[in-house]
Amino acid sequence: MQSLGIKFERDEISADWLEQFEGLKRYRNKYGSCLVNKDFKNQTLVNWVIGQRKLFVVKKLSKIKYEKLDSIGFVWNVPEYVWLGNYNQLIKFYE
Repeated sequence: MQSLGIKFERDEISADWLEQFEGLKRYRNKYGSCLVNKDFKNQTLVNWVIGQRKLFVVKKLSKIKYEKLDSIGFVWNVPEYVWLGNYNQLIKFYE
């Protein structure tokens, strides 16, 4: 990632961060993706997910956090994810 100009800050993973990460894994297991809907009842998780994306964009997400999130299929770019999903559905429709 450093070759892409992304610099990761060194940090320890707090118990609070791990708790939210585990909550995200439970969400993924139940709903099939890490794309947490903004209307989801657990607004703490919603805000945490949004915060992780923001930290990534401004290059302040630690490498270890990035790797943990990426390993479970975290959606980094929601508009791109949605667009690609719609595009793939369109391709299947015309096949």
